This record gives sequence, C-alpha cells and structure tokens, in this order.
Amino acid sequence: MRALLCRLPPLLALLALSLTAVAADWKQGRASYYGTDGWSIHKGNCGFGYISQDQPAGWDVAALSDQFPNFAGSCGRCYEVKCDSRWVKDGYGASFDRTHVCYDPSASLLLRIVDSCPCNYPSNWYSNKRWCCGDADHMDISIWAFEKLADKKWGVIPIQYREVPCSYQPPKPAPAISNPTPGEYWSQTDNFMQTGDMSTPKIWNYQQADKMVQGWQFGDPTGSSSARASSSASSSASPANTGSSSGDKGTVFSGSLQNGWWDASYNAKVSWQAGNFGSSGGNVVCADLYGSGALAVSHSQGGFQGAGGLEFWMKTDGGRPQVTINIGGGSRYCTPKPLGQLSVLESRGSYSKFALSLGELGGSYTSFQGCGGNGWWDLTTIELKSTIGSTQTVCLDSIRLLPGSSSSRRRSS
Repeated sequence: MRALLCRLPPLLALLALSLTAVAADWKQGRASYYGTDGWSIHKGNCGFGYISQDQPAGWDVAALSDQFPNFAGSCGRCYEVKCDSRWVKDGYGASFDRTHVCYDPSASLLLRIVDSCPCNYPSNWYSNKRWCCGDADHMDISIWAFEKLADKKWGVIPIQYREVPCSYQPPKPAPAISNPTPGEYWSQTDNFMQTGDMSTPKIWNYQQADKMVQGWQFGDPTGSSSARASSSASSSASPANTGSSSGDKGTVFSGSLQNGWWDASYNAKVSWQAGNFGSSGGNVVCADLYGSGALAVSHSQGGFQGAGGLEFWMKTDGGRPQVTINIGGGSRYCTPKPLGQLSVLESRGSYSKFALSLGELGGSYTSFQGCGGNGWWDLTTIELKSTIGSTQTVCLDSIRLLPGSSSSRRRSS
C-alpha cells in the first residue's frame, strides 16, 4: 500500500488512507432480535417513546448489552452493522454454526440504540446471562433489522459493527425482505401500552407521546417496576414421591417433588428425603445410580408448557457426577447433554448451579416447541442418566423448568 500511495495524487492518497482506516474499524459482535414478543421497540428505557419510520434508522434499532464497550451514554448512538459468516457462541459456551446464514455479508444497515440489555436481570437471569454479560459484544436488534441480514429462524447471528454518525448512509444497504414482519403502530386507544395488544394495526397519535415510555423509569436498566419475577419455590418437607403444590409453577423439586411431578427413576436407589444438607439447608434428593440407571421425574402431558430451560443445583464437592441430562416422552427422547459440558453458574457450599436451554437437547433454542419427535405437549420426563458402568451417587437440591421465549433479551430462551 505504501508504494502504491507514493504514485497517487495527494487527494487520492488521502482518500485511500481514509478508506483503509474505516475498513480496519470493524469489530466482531453478536446479535439476537426482539420487537414482537411483548418487548416493544417503542418502550425502550432510553425514553425515546414511539419511533417513527422516518427517524434516523427508522425501526432498525437495538438494545445494547450493558457490558458493551462504551455502553455509558449509548442512547441515540448509531452503528453500522452487517452479518458475519462464522460460528458464534452463547455465554454458556454452546456453539452455533452460522457460516451459511447471511443473506449478503457485504450488505450493511444503520442501527440506532434505543434500549439496553442488562446483564443483571433477576426475573430473566438465564437468558440475559446467556447473551448480555460480556462474553461477546452483543446487540439485541429489532426483528425488522435482523430479517434484513438473515432469516429470523436462526435467532442469533454473528455480526461486524462500527460506530458511525446517525446521518451515515451505508454504501450497500441491506434491503428489506419481500414479506417483512408486521410492525407496531399506535392509535388513540390505550390498549397497546396497557396490554401489549398488537392484534390490529395502530396509527401513531402524538397526543399519546407521554404514555409511550418503558414500563420502568428512564435510565433504570434493572426493570424493577416491570419485572415479572417468579414467586419463590416452596420447600415443604412432605413425602416426595408425588408432587405437592408450589407457588412457582416451574418448580419440579424443592424439598419435595412439586406441581404434579412424580418419581420415574430406574436402575437406581432413590431417597427423596436424604437430609437437610442442601445449598440453603433444605432437604435434598440423593440417588445411587447403577450402571445406566437414572434419577428421573415425570409429569402428565403438558408439564413442559411454556418451558424453555432447565435449572438444577447438584452436589459437586466430590467431583461432577458422570451423567447426561435429557428430556423425553413415551419411548422417544431428545439428544442427551453431558453434565461436563455445562458451566457452573454459581456455587454454594458443596453444591453448584447449572442450567441449559431445552433447545440444546434438540429443536429450536429460540422458541422451544419440542424435540426427539415430541411436541412440547408430549414431553413428560426429565432424567439424569449415568454414563458409567459402576455405581455412583448424585444429590440434587432443586430442579426447575425455566420459562421460554423467542426473545433473548428479557425472557428465557
């Protein structure tokens, strides 16, 4: 390049240097999408209110991870973004092949920041820690921007990005698809803000501007006033081979089996009242697994309704048990996940907390509908199965199904 510039007129040489600097400015990141799942682009905590399509970037907007470089003061900032053909990982280490999903890796679009994606979001901790805790530079972009870059079925894509002025025009704009997702509009009725109803088109009415604000206060990324936190799980010590009732409908085991779940273990000696030595001093379940035995629980059909993930606390002070985690229904099971492939999310005493998306066992990880030939309605069983020939002991403090979503930002996926 240096020899070539010596032969160029000064103006062209300056232009070449400028283009070289811009090209070197691209950074790698990751993008998921939101906008039609109850998390409206018009309610971002930047407080911009309704976003009209003639504003800078229109509906091509994003929520920025609060671990993103230069996150502070990002409201209103603009980025040029393009799809990047490569593998991508989530925050728990799972890898996804996205080498062939980009419509055109050379096409880009302008994104404006209107919201945030907080790493610490207790009511949706699994999903937010999966994407927004800094393992990658992550943007939750609007579905209308996402579907210009790749099919929305992929859920998450690798991207390249760089900060640009909001007046910037990409040299090769990513075109809108022929049948884009229907948009959100506003009318004089209040049902959109109060219920999120988008069943009919709505037209913007400027008299409603003061109501088009996110459900939590401006600048508060915790979502404290709108968080849909689950009630705490019951720790009843009732006999536990049948499920008692819990305030948290996702609870499978907490001191006892809950919400209609029952023991379905096989080739195992199980004690559902093993003693009060759990991570918080509550009762635990322990099982001696013989050969290919499993600690398993079952529910009638429909027990997985709305589920998108699985969380459990396991005793690991003597090393991780050599087991796989799986779900199934009838004689059909999904793809087992070795415990050794899961990251420890938290440790407390001799116990470690693990979690995984049900999509990691097969099917869609963005909006779980079933796996192994079973729809979600047909799934009935959760099992932790031994992978060694000798006897081993496993102890669990709690088991919960986590809520599922098509959005990665504030609900589990």
